[in-house]
Amino acid sequence: WDPWGVPDDYECEVIEDDTQIPKHVPQHRPVALPEEFFKTLDAVKSDPALQG
Repeated sequence: WDPWGVPDDYECEVIEDDTQIPKHVPQHRPVALPEEFFKTLDAVKSDPALQG
């Protein structure tokens, strides 16, 4: 399957830019997940009925 015609051996150059973002530009940072999320996650992981 080749939807965009990009060959398998195509190499993409990754450019990292550490330039600071101007103060007037909003920075989208993920918020911390609530503790309840982790409690639920641990409960799901430990329940054998819910494991694949």
